[in-house]
Amino acid sequence: MKPLNFSSSRYQPDAKTKPFNPSLRTLALGMALAGFGVPALAATSYTMTDLSTVDPTFAAVDFTANGQLLGSTSVVTSTYAIPGYSTILPYSTAIPRLYNPTTGSFTNTQIAVGGGTFGSPAGMNASGQIVGTAQMLSGYTSGITQPMGYSGNIFVLNANGSSIDLGLPTYNPAYSTADPYIQITRTIPTDARAINDSGQVLVVTHNVGLLNPYYNSQFYTTFIGSTQGGEFKSIGSLGDGNPMTKDFTIGYSINASGQVVGTSAPTFVLYVQHETSRAFISTPNGLKDLNQTSGMPAHNPLTSCEQTSAAYSINDNGMAVGDYTVAMSVGVRGKGCGFPQHHPVIWNTALNSYRDVATPNKMGSLSDINASGQVVGYESSTAGSNAVVGDAASGGLTNLNTLVIGLPAGWNLTSAFKVSDAGLILANAIDAVAGAHSVLLTPSTLPPLAIPVAPSNLTAVAVSSTQINLTWTDNANNESAQYIERCEGIGCTNFTQIASLAANVTSYSDAALPPIASTAANLTGNTPAIPAPTYNYRVRAHGAAGDSAYSNTAAVSTSAPVINVAPIAPSNLASVAQTTNQVVLSWIDNATNEQNYLIERCKGSNCTNFSQIASVSANVTTYANAGLKRNTAYSYRVSASNTTGKSAYSNTLSVKTLP
Repeated sequence: MKPLNFSSSRYQPDAKTKPFNPSLRTLALGMALAGFGVPALAATSYTMTDLSTVDPTFAAVDFTANGQLLGSTSVVTSTYAIPGYSTILPYSTAIPRLYNPTTGSFTNTQIAVGGGTFGSPAGMNASGQIVGTAQMLSGYTSGITQPMGYSGNIFVLNANGSSIDLGLPTYNPAYSTADPYIQITRTIPTDARAINDSGQVLVVTHNVGLLNPYYNSQFYTTFIGSTQGGEFKSIGSLGDGNPMTKDFTIGYSINASGQVVGTSAPTFVLYVQHETSRAFISTPNGLKDLNQTSGMPAHNPLTSCEQTSAAYSINDNGMAVGDYTVAMSVGVRGKGCGFPQHHPVIWNTALNSYRDVATPNKMGSLSDINASGQVVGYESSTAGSNAVVGDAASGGLTNLNTLVIGLPAGWNLTSAFKVSDAGLILANAIDAVAGAHSVLLTPSTLPPLAIPVAPSNLTAVAVSSTQINLTWTDNANNESAQYIERCEGIGCTNFTQIASLAANVTSYSDAALPPIASTAANLTGNTPAIPAPTYNYRVRAHGAAGDSAYSNTAAVSTSAPVINVAPIAPSNLASVAQTTNQVVLSWIDNATNEQNYLIERCKGSNCTNFSQIASVSANVTTYANAGLKRNTAYSYRVSASNTTGKSAYSNTLSVKTLP
């Protein structure tokens, strides 16, 4: 393949390539030299469109200049079988489509090209040109010349519906025979990555060999082509350029002036060249290592393993974003080192500087940057992953979940991968049942909805063996509901929701608790000791922006004695007052589970033919028996009662009315 021809201090595209506007470049350079870019036009809130409900198979990859979404819908068009294997596999075609968020309509942009159909769109420039590939329907035709699932030539679809066949990068015969593990197929699998406003096309080849396709698929080469014609030209490598060192270079983004950023491995290490790669930017003199030139921490790939870096996007101001390794996890794969711990990073390529923008105790990466310096990506921790937005000027990152108006309960935006110059964001989300969604976030002028403040001062009081009353302080002013959760057992954590209450409510009675199983009273009338269950409660407020944190946890045990045990007998029955026709009785209430007291009487001092004359409520300890005869003896006794039965009797009292 031909090397790049740098005829001046800056790479010059082919003569027919649309020239880049010098005044725009001057403005861009001036903003870049001023520091880490100009303040981004960050939104205070976003509305969300779930693209999965528009078309579940639509995968958006880029924004158009007029705010549409470029993407594709995957359709199974044929099947294939790998030689030597019996499994029949589907072969899909990626049909390019444009989605208009304003009208909710799709435009199909698939046309016939190069013996197949135009598909796998990778990007669109301001002129409406879309870069993609010719999707070949033959599938896996042999184990050598047509690897499974790979496409044909690189094509550009013009806004008027015509197409430009850019062909493929010329394969290098130097790879073909010197090393059997690097024998390259005649047709190099090639991915289109991007197209800039000058009509330059970024493509990446990944070389598939004869003996070990997985092993050789790690060798990548990056090229630039042009809609104005001419050959694809390699951008080079951070390695020595010798094909036998098996260089590894992936370009991810190209700006209007033709600067490419990506990652490149300077040295081949068996199976891990992608684990020693560094972020780069293309220059007229070859690739510039952003690790070295920006003063990032040095690393030795042979001892520090996966201390890598990669730049995934660059804007026209020379601001680039990506990630770099700051630490390693526990060793795996027998290499003595584990998985990389990445931090998101912003490079000012004009000033050869960088900024680590990680939130403390979090890892992450930045995927894209727009013209004003707005950046998007993700952060992760042991609590999970969340999409972030920020700007190159301040370097601060904000969790996008806190800015979306009406985010459904249980949803989480896990990552953001594209931001338009108008501030629209493409992101990935997981719903409450772990379903995956692709979403569009549109800047809004409305203030972001705040998550309600958590309730506090939760208290729980057992009022009976089957009822516990709760009270709390409502600290929120924007909740639409409040959820009560309960679990059983000391220190339990398996809470389940038991009630949903309206806003501003500050009390609840849990009145349907199961009674404690036990035996009846023993012969002495005493209730056996019964273990009382412990219940734990917590409360959270719910609003349009999501759920608050939980209140404190309140624990309480219900009363052990319950009404399925006969009550204890009253005692000390006595007369506290008597007249010619009335006797006033009193007794001591020894029971905790009675429903009433039964008063019995017979006539005479030693009578035994008692009959019930009255019933009083639980906890009552007096009774006035009126309508008696003058100067007459009566005998009384009292028992406690509930639905299980009666207690033993109190002592018997004999008393005589006055003459």
